[in-house]
Amino acid sequence: RTLVDGDRDGQFDPQGCGGEIYACDAARACGSAEDVCVCIPSCPDCEDCARSACVPRTYFHTPECGPDGLCKRLPYECSAGDSCAVDGDQCTCVSSCFGCDNCESFACVAPCQGGAALTISRVGVSAVERLVIGQPAQATAQATFSDGTVADVTWLVDWSSSAPPVAGIDAWGRIAALSAGETDLDATLTADGPSTPARVTVVERPTLRRIVLYNRGCYWGLDDRLGVPRPADDAFLPPPFCQQTIRIGGVIQFGALGEFDTGWSEDITDEVTWSAAPEGLLSVDATGVWTAVAAGVANVRATLADVSSDPQPVTIVEKATIQSLAVYPYGGPVGVFADGPVRPGADAPCFDCGYSVTLLSGDTVQFGATAHYDTGEWEDVTARAAWSSSDAAVAAVDAAGKVTAGAAGAAGITAALEGATSAPAALRVVAEATLQGLSVYMDGSDRAIGIGAQAVFHAAAYYDVGFGRDVTALVAWRSSDDSVGVFDSAGVFTGRAAGNVTVWAELDGVASSPLPLEVFATSALDYCDAANVNRGVWSDDFNRVTLESDCANYTQPDVAELRFSVTEQQRPGGIFDPCLDLEAYRGATLVRTIREEGCGDPFLPPGALDRDEAAVRYQLKAFWDLKDEAGDPVPPGDYEIRGTFYLYYDPVVTIGVTVEAPAPQ
Repeated sequence: RTLVDGDRDGQFDPQGCGGEIYACDAARACGSAEDVCVCIPSCPDCEDCARSACVPRTYFHTPECGPDGLCKRLPYECSAGDSCAVDGDQCTCVSSCFGCDNCESFACVAPCQGGAALTISRVGVSAVERLVIGQPAQATAQATFSDGTVADVTWLVDWSSSAPPVAGIDAWGRIAALSAGETDLDATLTADGPSTPARVTVVERPTLRRIVLYNRGCYWGLDDRLGVPRPADDAFLPPPFCQQTIRIGGVIQFGALGEFDTGWSEDITDEVTWSAAPEGLLSVDATGVWTAVAAGVANVRATLADVSSDPQPVTIVEKATIQSLAVYPYGGPVGVFADGPVRPGADAPCFDCGYSVTLLSGDTVQFGATAHYDTGEWEDVTARAAWSSSDAAVAAVDAAGKVTAGAAGAAGITAALEGATSAPAALRVVAEATLQGLSVYMDGSDRAIGIGAQAVFHAAAYYDVGFGRDVTALVAWRSSDDSVGVFDSAGVFTGRAAGNVTVWAELDGVASSPLPLEVFATSALDYCDAANVNRGVWSDDFNRVTLESDCANYTQPDVAELRFSVTEQQRPGGIFDPCLDLEAYRGATLVRTIREEGCGDPFLPPGALDRDEAAVRYQLKAFWDLKDEAGDPVPPGDYEIRGTFYLYYDPVVTIGVTVEAPAPQ
């Protein structure tokens, strides 16, 4: 509903259910968007349609009842004598059109919801009782009307604070706690409307209810003194010192979190007093870093005022104890074994990968063993562990952890050390395997190399028995055009001449999908300083652009020789547009258009074979004679050469050059 106090007398008149009723037009449309055209039946429960009329939308919600229990009904025809079939309904005029003051017919309507005019009984303010200095909060205001209904008027009232230096409040009810003290927040909706203010107490700090200790070693990067930097390659790897057992001389750090009666929480590590019982096992500094002094179990507590935390036990040992052993394969005669996520030669092995390895009879694979200690530390114990196989005929393992596959079958490889035994690594040996597929990939994402440069490829084979392995050294490497480039050794491709080529691998009659590669040539450019080339580079996921000049400083009269290259970062999918517009600027002013809507001179001389094809590829040249658009020599100063793609989305690569005045004669 909408309440309106048109004459500002403090009484609100309900609007919306007693609006104008008028006849619909020929298209059954209404003159107001707030109205809807409905059927006017001959009686309240009749289903006929004697005529139609536009009524306020509030009538359309029949037979929903409002909070006062009164239901709105659609209008119906008046009975004889302008009476209504339902007690309380009123026979009212139906005009012929929107805004017309005639009476075309009459209809019975339900009384307006709420009935008589309303007044505000009171305005109540709600706010948190206590705030900390600097803590934001929101106050709300509710108006209670004479019919008992309530409305949120937070955005309508005028807010005030009895003590603004303690806490201020803006027009939206947002509270700013400024200093310790008390204030009453009041809300005014009408000049004489009663209100109930809310008292807010601002304190420097609320009452401390609880102290919670937490082991800071369980969170990366909280304290570098623990010597546990976050790994750059695995943000989800848990810190290794998230435990409370340390060796004598080791350290552990606790933090203290204070919980206050307002629900406010704050780190109070630098405020608490630390203690440990019994004494003599740990020593502590002011920041909560504990150093183990003697073996035993110590209970650490933090205290502030009269509140103490629950104890956190810390176990100090003279020697770390192995809690578990993990075994893993890390290499074989042909590289990676793909049954598990093996990383050949990895410095930090996967501890919980649960490897299952498939080998061919006669294969060998090296296993490693890692010990996990109660202090959170781990150690490679491959050379110290006692290795064993559940079936030596299937897989024999020597004292160094090297496994040799024998007869077809299954076996488990385990390691034992200081009373701890690893879970077995499942190992399957097959007598033969059939190659199902080959795939090749290239180191890096660059799909273009220069003449004389090399690209390194790898090949992986997949077999019918469910494993794969690196076969880079076993496959035959192929190039579609040996004149463009060839494989000099296993997986190593060397560019010989400019052009496009595809490469692939073959093994036992199976060929991999070909990969495209581009070999580009370099235009000659004599650098003034080959050790410090004046060069600018721009790249995105698709292309890389290089712009350079032969010198960084020029003296009039001279010519700046420019060279740029555009190479694709990935293929297919790269947007290859080597036509680079070149312009010379001094500050924000265009001095000279060096080239526009063109691709420059190719690296091949006129008349050379394939020159036309090369004209839109590889490295291209342009020249600036150090003159402006009018053909006059530019004055001495610093200039910027800007290169912009003609058909791309306007990335710009730039270099700076300096023009110096001629030496005096």
